[in-house]
Amino acid sequence: MKALSIKQPWAGMILSCGKDVENRRRGTNYRGHLLIHASKKIDDLAARKFGLREPSGTGEILGYVKLVDCTKVITSEWHELGMVGWYFKNPIVFAKPIPWRGHLWLFDVPVDKLWELM
Repeated sequence: MKALSIKQPWAGMILSCGKDVENRRRGTNYRGHLLIHASKKIDDLAARKFGLREPSGTGEILGYVKLVDCTKVITSEWHELGMVGWYFKNPIVFAKPIPWRGHLWLFDVPVDKLWELM
């Protein structure tokens, strides 16, 4: 299954707070289910902006979404001008996060290994 590492608090906000877009410099042709991995790095400025002292869930797969589009056409308040918006639907949060090492860009997580850890 494909996965994407995202800094906290953004990863958690995608799964739990209605953030339906991840802003990137480039898009992907991939569409479908996408695991959301919270990277070890935290966006401190964003965490302060949203009043989060220490966002939880880093270095873990937190859940998944359905990636439905990558576009520069802005249709969400979360989409930043000039960026490619990765548009998500149907966020699902795992009851127990799965420790996992993240990677740059899209990466594969073997489904059988994922089930072992759930």
